[in-house]
Amino acid sequence: MREATSARRRRRGCSAGLWRCHPAPAAAASQSRRFPLIFASEMRPNLTTNWLIKNLIPRTGFGTIYGQPAAGKTFVALHAALHIASGTSYAGHKVSRAGVVYIAAEGQGGFINRVWAAMKALELNPAQSLFAVITVAPNLGAANGEVAELIQDIEAQTEAAGWKPGVVIIDTLAKVTQGADENSSQGMEPLLRMRENSGGNSGRSCITLARTMREGCADGPACMPPPISNGKWLTATMGTVS
Repeated sequence: MREATSARRRRRGCSAGLWRCHPAPAAAASQSRRFPLIFASEMRPNLTTNWLIKNLIPRTGFGTIYGQPAAGKTFVALHAALHIASGTSYAGHKVSRAGVVYIAAEGQGGFINRVWAAMKALELNPAQSLFAVITVAPNLGAANGEVAELIQDIEAQTEAAGWKPGVVIIDTLAKVTQGADENSSQGMEPLLRMRENSGGNSGRSCITLARTMREGCADGPACMPPPISNGKWLTATMGTVS
């Protein structure tokens, strides 16, 4: 009924010369273009779930958890990751279950122990958690780095396990970009390519852990205000962990 009324109003508006009316563009014409236009008449809202952790981690895209050394970045990231992998509510936020690949590029020796202890404390069943860890630090800070090989290995091994990664966590930025200038977008280009392939257009989220922004830097990821702040995460997390 509402659609019919709207259609009549549009026709009256066209006849009265209130606005210019054009026929809806052919779908084939838009698809044949490299830069297709999405006309208002073709737009439809996307009402599907857009969050892995509602209002904290988007289903697609990339962000950064940042803070000073020993501020609890790894604790926060791991805690959130295990909730995503198991689909359990996180600090009162609704969670959509998804596979998680955690790249532990530093502190590898004790990281598995931390995972095991966290899963035990959260009473999670390892067999039912879509969670995996990489304890080999990849080189993502050079033009001839290991971006392509890393993505290929992640996709092949998770597919063999019967699931797909919904989020890739890189801990930390400094450890996977050694030799690169983290204050330069050119120096960080390989990592940005990794993040774009792991998040954004891939349908996954990519999260990096990084140090607090340096003073005086004018370009690059280390200088950009990230969309996920360490303080906000710690506040949410401490509400559920004693």
